[in-house]
Amino acid sequence: MVHVTEYADCGELMWATRLADSEGEYECWELLSPKAVHRVSVSDKCMATIAPSGQLVLAMLGMEQQSVTLRSCRGLEGITGDEGRQLWEFHLGLALNESHGQMIQALWRFYAMLPPGGLRRFSLGILRDRRFITGFYRGRASHHHHHDHVGGLLEHSVEVAMTARMLCRQYRLDGRTADVAFLGGLLHDVGKLYLYYNVEAGEGICSQHEALNFMKLEPHLQSLMSQDPRAFEALSACLSASIGKPLIQYMPETIVKMADRLSAEVFNWRRVFAGLPDFYWFRKSTSDTRIYKRLD
Repeated sequence: MVHVTEYADCGELMWATRLADSEGEYECWELLSPKAVHRVSVSDKCMATIAPSGQLVLAMLGMEQQSVTLRSCRGLEGITGDEGRQLWEFHLGLALNESHGQMIQALWRFYAMLPPGGLRRFSLGILRDRRFITGFYRGRASHHHHHDHVGGLLEHSVEVAMTARMLCRQYRLDGRTADVAFLGGLLHDVGKLYLYYNVEAGEGICSQHEALNFMKLEPHLQSLMSQDPRAFEALSACLSASIGKPLIQYMPETIVKMADRLSAEVFNWRRVFAGLPDFYWFRKSTSDTRIYKRLD
C-alpha cells in the first residue's frame, strides 16, 4: 500500500466551472472533487486565470460561518473545457482502488507544480497519451519478483518517484534535479509494458526493459530533447541506469537507483511476513530463498 503524502499541502484537485448565476463583482463557481461537490462565491479577480468553461485546479478550501470558502486556486495549464474534463475523468476511471486514485492524483499534482518549460510539456504529453497511460496504470512491475500484480507497475513507479524526490529534498538538491528524479523514478520501468507478462495478445518478449524504455517514450523524448537537452540527457540516464556501468554525471540517476531498490526490497519484505503472527521474526522466502527478518 502506498501512502502518498508529497504535495498534500498544495491543495486538492478539483474541476472548477463558473456557474451562470454569477453576479457583479462576485462569481459563483462549482468545484467538483472525486468525493464532493462545492459551490463557492468568490471575487472575479480570484478566478481571473481560470477558464470559465471549466478547468482542472488545485484548490484549498476553508470554512467561514458554516460556509465553504476558497482560500487559494491554481489552474493546471492545458487542462480546460470538455476535452480537459474528459481527460481528467479518463485518468480517474482507471484507478483500481482508492490507493491507486491517490497515486494518480499525485502525478497530476506534480504536473501542476512544475515550472514552465520542457519538463512541463513533456509531462503533459505523457498525461495526454491515453494508450500509454492505460497500460502504465494497469501493468505489472515484474512476473515473479516484486509488485507482480495488476496495477503493480504504477504502485512501484510512484513509490520510486516519491522516494527519489524526497531524497533530493533531504540532501538539499535544486528543484530541477528533484523534478527530473521524480520523472526518472516514475518512468524507469515503462519498457516492461512490452514484456510477456504485460502483453495480453501474442507472446510478448523477454529482454532488458531499459532498452525498451526509450521505445515506449520515443515521441515524448524527441520533443524534450529539442526543447531541453540537459533535462533530456539527465532523464535518459535514469531510463538506462542498469545498462552497463557508465560514469554517473547527473544525481537523479544515482537517486533513482537507490529508490528503485528500496521499493523492491520493502515489497518483498512485507510479502514474506504477510499474514504471519508477530512472533515470526524471521522467514525464508519461497521466491528468492533469502531469509528476511523483522524487529517487531
